[in-house]
Amino acid sequence: MHWRVESAGLIKAHAKDIGSLLGSDSALIEFGAGSIKKAQILFSENSNFTCYVPIDICEQFLNAASATLKQEHPEFHINPILGNFFNILDLNHLPPHKHRLGVLFGVTLGNFTQKQVPEFLRCARKTLGPNACLLVSLDILSDPESHQKAYKNDPKGIRKAFCDNLITRINKELNGNIQIDNFQYAAIWNPADYAIEMTYISQCLQTISIAGRQFEILPDEHIILKSSHKYPEDHALKLFREARYDIEKSWQDPNSSCHLYFLSSQPENKTISPMQEQPVFGS
Repeated sequence: MHWRVESAGLIKAHAKDIGSLLGSDSALIEFGAGSIKKAQILFSENSNFTCYVPIDICEQFLNAASATLKQEHPEFHINPILGNFFNILDLNHLPPHKHRLGVLFGVTLGNFTQKQVPEFLRCARKTLGPNACLLVSLDILSDPESHQKAYKNDPKGIRKAFCDNLITRINKELNGNIQIDNFQYAAIWNPADYAIEMTYISQCLQTISIAGRQFEILPDEHIILKSSHKYPEDHALKLFREARYDIEKSWQDPNSSCHLYFLSSQPENKTISPMQEQPVFGS
């Protein structure tokens, strides 16, 4: 789960607005809960939540964080679920609540591939059930050059260190032999995918080994380690509508491109216009 200051500030600033859109006796379902610290922002600023359901794939971390949260908030019904949020999860065991709000904090949605974004949105809608809502944050594209400069301007080497760590883990966990010094880091804007691609560029002809398989890497060949998508707002809104959500409210951080969207699930029998049926990313 990826977290950032801008989305945290937006949630804190508008927590009461979020609660008023739901009403009392609401359940908060967090996809990719991680340390659960993000949800505490809504808890501390809002009394409408009575139930919290963190969903994550790491059982040990999930149970430990949930136990800590139970001690800090004994008034909440806390029900951790071990699972992959790209699957439709069963919430029928939860006590009944008037409202359900699913949340995906940080920039995680922008880190999904183009196929994963609508897949997650549809799975979330099915998991949450009818008449539920979804709160997501997303970086909106304003100026591609400024986004690329932000990734290239890395004086502390944080982004390169992130990529180096991925290579280190591949070498350690998959018995790889990748030599980091044989690559140059670059942040490249891909306009077709609306993505900043954190890329390693091969500086020589080399053969690498990963998990017993060998790969020949040519000079100047690009290896994309991470993509961060920055969609134009009209594309983001089409993406939500395509997954059968209505946009009830949105907020923007005044000092960044971070937007927060409060979405409501459309009824299954709602007619979708031909414009809404056109896929955002094509076939």
